Amino acid sequence: MNQKDKVVILKYFTEFFLILLLSVSIYLCYYVYINETKNQKLELFDEITNSGILKAAIIDYDITDKYPGPGNEYFIDVADFLASRLWARLELINCKTFKEAEELVLSKKADILIISNPKDKYKKTSLAFSKPYLTVSWHLVVNRDNLAVNNIKDLKKDHKLIVTKNCPGIKNIPKSEKENLNLIETTEFNIENIFSKIESGEITGTIADNLTGRSLKYLHPKVALADQVNENTQIGFALHPLAKDLMFRINIFIDNIKDEEILNLIASHYFHKVDVFEYLDLRKFHRKINSKIPEYYPLIKKYADEYQLDWRLLTAQIYQESHFDEWAKSNAKAKGLMQLMPNTAAALGVRNIYSPEENIRAGAMYLKKLYDIFSSSSGEDRMKIALASYNVGQGHIYDARKLSRKFGVDPEKWYNMVMILPLLKKKEYYSTLTYGYARGDEPVTYVRKIYGFYKILKIIFPAEPDFSIKGSAEKQ
Repeated sequence: MNQKDKVVILKYFTEFFLILLLSVSIYLCYYVYINETKNQKLELFDEITNSGILKAAIIDYDITDKYPGPGNEYFIDVADFLASRLWARLELINCKTFKEAEELVLSKKADILIISNPKDKYKKTSLAFSKPYLTVSWHLVVNRDNLAVNNIKDLKKDHKLIVTKNCPGIKNIPKSEKENLNLIETTEFNIENIFSKIESGEITGTIADNLTGRSLKYLHPKVALADQVNENTQIGFALHPLAKDLMFRINIFIDNIKDEEILNLIASHYFHKVDVFEYLDLRKFHRKINSKIPEYYPLIKKYADEYQLDWRLLTAQIYQESHFDEWAKSNAKAKGLMQLMPNTAAALGVRNIYSPEENIRAGAMYLKKLYDIFSSSSGEDRMKIALASYNVGQGHIYDARKLSRKFGVDPEKWYNMVMILPLLKKKEYYSTLTYGYARGDEPVTYVRKIYGFYKILKIIFPAEPDFSIKGSAEKQ
């Protein structure tokens, strides 16, 4: 073998071993990567199981944002329901921005991101999304008195259509139709400002998602959703892209609850359609804000403070009970501003049930008493259960809680009471309970309306009002 052949053979073996070494290195790197990612896939779910806590990032709702979405309550309830199915407790981590929430999930400081704003589904992100549990539609929004405009094709050049910048609802409008629109994308106004301008007749309309539209109708009852534009947004949970095991379990959860129709029931509680009677009631409430709240505010504030209640919640309850009519009397013989039953009023030390001060004092005292009784619940769940008890009676709430345990659902969660209370109307259920028949759907509606009025008051009065200034309600 000559020297030249030796060189060729050496070169061949050198190349072979280099390729082999490279292949082994790639395989080892791949093996390490697979095992690391496998551990990452399992680690997140294992941590939730071991700790009993599902950490959820959520972006704070701020109505002054350009497009804040419909509010967080419904989405938090769904996440809380998810946590219960994972045998965990929901722990919220509040964030100011989507980027902040996204970074918490990517750094594994949060397990999931609760998407509550339909616009956030259009952001560029490296997060992975679960199956959708909710489909949001985008609509033309107009003044309900404007009968001439129901869809995009009804709009003329003299109709002003203002939308927030990068509104998803306009992206699928055909170019030919856009050219015929007086369409303005704005960064000057937020969606609540735009709804206000529609209500006053200053502009013709906007485009918004159906949940935001229904939420803002409490604040602007003359604004109505018209026809849908060609766009739907599907909302699910956002997770770390490697959280495959947790994703799998969340997707199973979503499949199951879709079959159970639970989400639709909860959604209808938060985002129900406002019928003509409720529309008239909302209009009346807005008038009473200026005409009646200043009159009763000193008493409401006094006893709200004494019994550690939010004066705005107490005001919303008084309106729901009596529409601020101190002489109100129901068919069931409840009387006064807070519709006290005579026996309850007597037990609370009321001498003159029609006295605004005595009635408000006793009503606030009674609500606080009920709130203290249901101490096993927490947060808004606790207050909503207390309000339902004020409306339907403490005994019927005990019955509903007993029934919820029979069905294996948590009686401390209001969204479960939304499902259970209406069953008290059905003989197959109430006949086995201690306190019998009740119109259980009424406390559900009662609580929903109070929280609707409460939401309005929190927006109008973010701080303590000074009613000594004329027009204080308008200036808040």
